[in-house]
Amino acid sequence: MGSEMCIRDSAKRSRAITASPLDEIPGIGPARKRALLLHFGTAGKVRAAALDDLKRAPGISAGVAQQVYDFYHAGG
Repeated sequence: MGSEMCIRDSAKRSRAITASPLDEIPGIGPARKRALLLHFGTAGKVRAAALDDLKRAPGISAGVAQQVYDFYHAGG
């Protein structure tokens, strides 16, 4: 019974750590979220990025970059 509790608590922590404001952006799934975080380091840096910087992120198309930029700069 004790080990089940540890596993459950571990899963909750894992979800909390991976939760991000990027989850709120339509069209941003786990792969694009990971690509953005690997390139910029933090969700805050993604938010602060210029459109051209977003377009340069590996795995992020111009259209997706525009979606991310608009989400943060056009009221979401």
